Amino acid sequence: MVVHQIIYFESEDIHKYTKRHKIKFADIYYEPYNLERNGCVCCGFGSHRAEENNFIKLKKMNPAMWRAVTNCWGYGKICKKCNVEIE
Repeated sequence: MVVHQIIYFESEDIHKYTKRHKIKFADIYYEPYNLERNGCVCCGFGSHRAEENNFIKLKKMNPAMWRAVTNCWGYGKICKKCNVEIE
């Protein structure tokens, strides 16, 4: 598996690049989730501004991982201190 960071690409750039290099998108970009953009699963960057941040998406897609991230890893306490919704 190869990871290509395309955070600064516009949607058109992403589609051109992936088509040219025959790169399949991660499963979260297809049914049933159909995400348009996503960051690292545990990244809180921008969570205070996003209506549906990565933590909320994670809870819907993988509740077991969400519990680990928010409870075991301590992100829940951090988000609470920063007034970031996680569910």
